Amino acid sequence: MSAHTTRLPLPCRSRPAACLLAAALIGWLPTPALGAGPEVLAVTASSTDGMLMDAVDGDEATAWQNRREGERTAWLAVRFVRETRLRGVELTLDAPQPDVTLDLETSRDGERFTPALTGLHGGGAHVFRQPVAALYLRVRFAYTGSGQAPRFRLRELVPLGG
Repeated sequence: MSAHTTRLPLPCRSRPAACLLAAALIGWLPTPALGAGPEVLAVTASSTDGMLMDAVDGDEATAWQNRREGERTAWLAVRFVRETRLRGVELTLDAPQPDVTLDLETSRDGERFTPALTGLHGGGAHVFRQPVAALYLRVRFAYTGSGQAPRFRLRELVPLGG
């Protein structure tokens, strides 16, 4: 299965911070709050039913979700504008599902991911044991129950920098 990606337009890649600000001013992205977490350059997922950026748009009324029920695993990854120190992530999900676990993974190159926290259930603030330098943050969903897997839905992902 191929991954889906939402990226900034090509001219923005050389000056992503300026383009993110311009995109926020025209309403394409929310304006980041002063002191907010690391800026997101791109969002990638194993599959999608909707807009990938819905997971990082600052609006809990929108959400990323995998393409269909029955997929036992799915993932969503964000790439930051620059490598940053992450101390955790705040996740907003729908109601917790007891048979769904989440793993948080980080990467400096987008190819090799290292587990930061595993076996999580539900949203909220998830703080790493120690800050991690990362260019990518990936959330992996896994359905461990019997029967058909539900859709995985992520309303908001807020990286905690510092």
